[in-house]
Amino acid sequence: MVYASVLLGMDMVKRELRSGDVAVVIDVIRASTTIITALKMGAESVIPASSIREALQLRETHGDVILSGERGGVKIKGFHLDNSPFEVSSTDMRGKKLVITTTHGTQLIKAAMGRTDKVLVGSLINRAACSRLAYELAEEDGGDVKVVIPRSTIGICIEDLYAAGLIVESIKGQGSSCSGDLTGIASILASVNVNEMRRVIKESTSATIVKGVGHEDDVDYCLRLDEIDLIPISRGFELKATTL
Repeated sequence: MVYASVLLGMDMVKRELRSGDVAVVIDVIRASTTIITALKMGAESVIPASSIREALQLRETHGDVILSGERGGVKIKGFHLDNSPFEVSSTDMRGKKLVITTTHGTQLIKAAMGRTDKVLVGSLINRAACSRLAYELAEEDGGDVKVVIPRSTIGICIEDLYAAGLIVESIKGQGSSCSGDLTGIASILASVNVNEMRRVIKESTSATIVKGVGHEDDVDYCLRLDEIDLIPISRGFELKATTL
């Protein structure tokens, strides 16, 4: 039996994510959606970095890469791109490596990569495909699915808990069981009307920050549901595209 649960923040990752588990890391607005979009646009791989310094070091190591990132929602000075799925969707990514560092999402991805070799990046835009792959990998290897969301300065971001709930419910529908109070709350949130959730998320703290720096298009883009069937999957410390 595959068990699915939601983990909040770095401490829970360190405490509860095990080597046999499948980790699904979610940061809807905007890191997860940016990474998914970059691979959809033909990027060879995406390399998450925990810090700006690490991102610059990775550029020296890998040579001709595209640098993407933000801190506090603001594009990092000297980087090619913001952490913006809308911007990435209009950039020629074919055959290129994207190095990305963000306020929350990339740190969680790196932490998960250090604990299991089965790390997926999920969001609303690839929810269905990501759920199916996570369940298949866990069932195949006898592990559990741990859906990881950031603990931000405001606590829990509603868009991440909502996406986690949708993924957990989809996995549960494939024959898994769920555990934990946070997982239960996420599942309840997933039952709310989609249009109502979009309205609430558009007024959330994350959305307000992104709109405040001129990226309202990113908010709309990040709220697209099941439009991409590609899943970023870890290959060492890089993310590559896979499909079912």
